[in-house]
Amino acid sequence: MDMNPGRKSRGGVLSWNRYLVRLCVLFWLHALAFIMLSPPMEGFDETMHLCYLAYLDETGEAPVYGESTVPVSLYSELIAYPYADASWAVIRTFGGLRFKDFHDASRPQVTSTPSIPLYQAQHPPLFYRAMLPVYRGLHGGGLTPVIYTIRVLNALFAAVALFLLLQPLHRLLGDGRMLRFAALAAVCLPMLVVYVSRVSNDALALMFAAAGFFCLTRVPLTRRPVAWTGLAGLCIALGAWTKMIAFLMLPVMILWLGWLWLRKHLALRQAVGSVAAGLAVYMAATLPYHLHALQTVGTPFPAQETIINHEAGKGAGDLLAAMQVTDITHFWVGHLVLNNLWTSGMTFLGPWAGFEWMFGAALLLGLAGWIRWRASGGRLLPDAGDLPMLILLCTGVVFAGAYAHALNSRLAWGSVVTPSYYVMLGYPAMLTMILLGAEGFS
Repeated sequence: MDMNPGRKSRGGVLSWNRYLVRLCVLFWLHALAFIMLSPPMEGFDETMHLCYLAYLDETGEAPVYGESTVPVSLYSELIAYPYADASWAVIRTFGGLRFKDFHDASRPQVTSTPSIPLYQAQHPPLFYRAMLPVYRGLHGGGLTPVIYTIRVLNALFAAVALFLLLQPLHRLLGDGRMLRFAALAAVCLPMLVVYVSRVSNDALALMFAAAGFFCLTRVPLTRRPVAWTGLAGLCIALGAWTKMIAFLMLPVMILWLGWLWLRKHLALRQAVGSVAAGLAVYMAATLPYHLHALQTVGTPFPAQETIINHEAGKGAGDLLAAMQVTDITHFWVGHLVLNNLWTSGMTFLGPWAGFEWMFGAALLLGLAGWIRWRASGGRLLPDAGDLPMLILLCTGVVFAGAYAHALNSRLAWGSVVTPSYYVMLGYPAMLTMILLGAEGFS
């Protein structure tokens, strides 16, 4: 296998970029097909994200967790759709029907007007304010055009995110056939399509976090590391204003800059200045939100589980006590890896287990290829710039963040309710890099 570090990229950077644009368009078209087949309210927590938009439209203010409720004016529109059992648990309280009952019944009517907590109220407001013109402009025709338009926009945000996450990977081994195949496989991951093709703040947060990742890849290649890190801090801040999961890129940034200093890619002064710039920009942009969250729900990093645990007086010691040995196989491998092949949505339909094990086998094959290639003396291109370490840091921190959420949910609810797609930020680049290892057998 030709992996000489001095080898020129076969297609060049422009060729790779053109291919990647086509790949992202393919992803968007794939997402459009899925969107057309996925019924309204089938997307994960889609109903409550719509309720957040309705609340913002009616009051002009972002909802507050524990205080704000679903607008009663929306009840008659919500019951016009059938629901999966997981969603129906809430909707049934005012007359909503499940899929199995909906088409055999007369038109549903609102049977009561209970006060329903808006449990997605803990989220930052940026996505919802950005989508508010869409909601107001299309809501006159009902919720259906709102749902499908926002889904399409979210798929577009995700396509941009994919370009930003995968563009730097040509620096590993050049623009070869195996890289193109690996990127194609990563982009076609079914769970990625399910994750972004719904009404939620995830796709926009993914795009901002991906932009932060891209900025960090530029740091060791530029004479202006402080400027690129500051820009990364801004992208991460925009992501955090969208959904707090993007905050995980902040520790990635700090660890990455520390690694570059240890590897002597940055002088100590540059590393310290870059960290300071990234943190300063992030804090300047997000401090009002964090302070508001601390004041209203008692924690600067609000999630349902952390809020409940804070109110119960549970802390780090309780989280450590919640850890279980079986989490390694059941959660880290089974849930975050194998279960990230595909899940339908709120119906929680999954693939045949054999497909998940084939997915796992493909990942193991890629890792074995990298080991074989490394043992035979293979080296990355000089332009790689420690990029594999950044991908590993991103994946590791995102997986650790998902595990922290799992421990919090175990404390709060008595069981793990962390969705497997919470680690999707780390998936595209890591999956592509792993599958690229298959070239080690050529």
